[in-house]
Amino acid sequence: MRKDEGEGKIFLYDQPWSYQIIEGEKVTNSFENAKVRLRYYIKGLYQNSEPPYPGAVSSKEQCPRNFLPNFFPARSTEELELFAVSGRGTDRNVLGACDEHSAKSTILKIVLLCRKTQRVHELDIWGPYPNVPNTDFIEILNSFSCKN
Repeated sequence: MRKDEGEGKIFLYDQPWSYQIIEGEKVTNSFENAKVRLRYYIKGLYQNSEPPYPGAVSSKEQCPRNFLPNFFPARSTEELELFAVSGRGTDRNVLGACDEHSAKSTILKIVLLCRKTQRVHELDIWGPYPNVPNTDFIEILNSFSCKN
């Protein structure tokens, strides 16, 4: 693991949440690329699809609205640019849970550009499956800053 990457634990709602930071390329356009990758990843996970055996239960497989991911408004300041999405995760801490049975974690995926260093960071935060209000996630996102 490189010095500028990391993982560990933080506490939210008096429960441990894990995080992983992945250092990106030192190129401004990699922020846009990372946003596009995240959008396609989410679209691929949650788009409606044909079931393997149509007709028996349903003719379409789709995720109920309350399990769809939440995209947060992009945040842009002189210091940083930030893009984030939250959703329900499986027991493997990956997005894609579409029912109460498979929802085992809450995941917040963040792409962050520090303007001064021109470094792009991708941050995954995952924790227990509480119903975390979006206002709490927005408060967390607004607390981010870049250090040199």
